[in-house]
Amino acid sequence: MLADGGLAQGEGAGRAVEAAAVGYRGQAAQGHEESFERPVLINHARVEPELGSPARGGLPATLARRTPGGWSLSGTKRFVTGAEGLDWFLVWATTDEPEPSVGTFLVPGGSPGIEITGRWDHLGLRASGSHDVTFREVAIPYENVVGLGPHGPAAEQDNRAGASLHLPLAALYLGVARAAQAFFHTFAPTRVPANLGHPAARTERFRRTTSSPSSNPA
Repeated sequence: MLADGGLAQGEGAGRAVEAAAVGYRGQAAQGHEESFERPVLINHARVEPELGSPARGGLPATLARRTPGGWSLSGTKRFVTGAEGLDWFLVWATTDEPEPSVGTFLVPGGSPGIEITGRWDHLGLRASGSHDVTFREVAIPYENVVGLGPHGPAAEQDNRAGASLHLPLAALYLGVARAAQAFFHTFAPTRVPANLGHPAARTERFRRTTSSPSSNPA
C-alpha cells in the first residue's frame, strides 16, 4: 500500500489503470495465463448510462445473446478505465433467455465491434482513459463467461470480494491527495494576493484548514 500511494503521488492516472489490471487479473483465467509472458491490462466494464453503479443492484442492459459459436454481446458501459489499451474487458451482462441470468463475459480487447463512444476528459485524470465503450454484436466463445447465474441477491456485486482492488485504490486516492497537499504547501507561502499584502499561508483560515502550510511564513 505504501508503494501504491507513493507511485500515485507521481502519476495518479496511470496508477489507476495499473491498479485495476492487478486487482482483477485473477478473475480472467486467460489474462492471468498471458500475464506470465507479457504485461496484460484487464478491467471490468460494469457501470451503464441508465443503471449507474451495479453496487446498488439491478439488471444490466448489456445483453449476451446465445449463438451457435458462443455469445454475442451488445451494450454500452461507462467509466472503463484504460479502455483504449485493455487486453481484456470483463463485461457484466444479462442473457437473452426467458429467465435471464447475469454474469461476467470475458471479451478480448481487439475484438471486432468494440468502439470508444464517449471521451473521458477530466482534469487530472485524462490519462486514465476512462471512456464509454460500446459493444456491438461482439462474438466470444461460449466458455468466456464466469459467475453466470440467475438474477437475484446471489448475483449482485459482492463489494467485500473486491477488497484486493479497493485497498490499492484507497492508497491511490490518498497518494493523489498527498500530492495535491504538498503542492499547496509550496504554493500558499509564496502566493501574495494584492489585497492582502502578505502570503496566503499567513491567513488564519488557510492555516486552520490546511494544517499550517508553513510554521514560519514569511
